[in-house]
Amino acid sequence: MKKYNIYDLLETISKRTAMYTGQNNFRSISSFIGGYSYAMEELGIKDIAYPPFSDFNDWVKIKLGFKSSVPGWSNLILCSAMGLDTDTPSFDWEELESKATEVAQKKATKLFFELIDEFKTKNA
Repeated sequence: MKKYNIYDLLETISKRTAMYTGQNNFRSISSFIGGYSYAMEELGIKDIAYPPFSDFNDWVKIKLGFKSSVPGWSNLILCSAMGLDTDTPSFDWEELESKATEVAQKKATKLFFELIDEFKTKNA
């Protein structure tokens, strides 16, 4: 069985994001990772990364102080970068992306790579 390590890919992407994802914003990174992970699974190629990237979602929830990880790590990071209060009853996760400015996208990108480094270091 072939193997890969998602963290090796993320290290590469962090250096020239737009070259790999098409744009230099957080949403393109999130979409790229989702597509890449799906393709590897479909091809039967095993991710040997440790800690498992699948644990990142719940870790981000705890690290950033969210009550739920259901919205997914990318939405939690973007929301945090935008400084939004998700505890309000009227908070609409579906509107999050449309409210994200270019500045928020860049802040989320920086935060994502910082969180990945911390996640790998503290959980290795």
